[in-house]
Amino acid sequence: MNETRGASARWIVGSAKTNLGDVPQVSTALCWADRLGAWKARWGIRRMQYAIEPGLYAVQAPSADSPVLVSANYKMSFDRLRSQLAGIDAWILALDTRGINVWCAAGKGTFGTDEIVIKGDLDGQSSDLADVWQWTSLAFLIFLSGFSALPPQLIRAARILGAGRWQIFWRVQLPLLKPVIVIAVVIRSMEALKIFDQSVLLTFGGPGNSTQTVAFYLWRQVWQFNKFGFGAAASIILLVMFSALIYYGIYLLVRERATLQREGG
Repeated sequence: MNETRGASARWIVGSAKTNLGDVPQVSTALCWADRLGAWKARWGIRRMQYAIEPGLYAVQAPSADSPVLVSANYKMSFDRLRSQLAGIDAWILALDTRGINVWCAAGKGTFGTDEIVIKGDLDGQSSDLADVWQWTSLAFLIFLSGFSALPPQLIRAARILGAGRWQIFWRVQLPLLKPVIVIAVVIRSMEALKIFDQSVLLTFGGPGNSTQTVAFYLWRQVWQFNKFGFGAAASIILLVMFSALIYYGIYLLVRERATLQREGG
């Protein structure tokens, strides 16, 4: 009696088109097979196998702004929820509760906000890891060039005075690398505000809006919701933020250079 998303499942009536593929569309009316399966489960006949495949399901014709309702993949719980959604456009997220209902699963710790948060965190981590993988090489090259440009006579002098490796790094090299650190932070901050392709290709901003970036949010408001005025205003604000960040980085560089000139002069 293990229910699946296959064509044999009578409660699946179609599919909803999304940017990440087709999502099974479920009926809100219970058929005789649903009632028979519930009766068997109540009498203990293959009760632990009376489950559906975990995942996302569509009710009616949901959109990106439709509510997301969370249920167990235990079919009696899933059927009870979908039967109450007649005339409502919504998404149903069926969590894997290992074949038990919502209340029992919550008691065993397999159904609750923690699991949803973990799923969202994992999706967010995939976007973060992709961004780190893409830009770590640039940051590495920036710091490598900074280390290569350090005056070697200062390091030799510190060694002669008996400084250890960590003392040389913390008291000689790191202070001299402040301009390089500022440049790396400014560049990475600008790129972080412009992240778009990872969010679209990996998660499309989901689940919910947990991986939605600033650039993706602006694109969505303009091209999906036709809020052109809002998008233009938000883009100007983002430009001001970029300008302020760049100005602050230049200010730190100029101040650090002036400090070095005073100390050297």
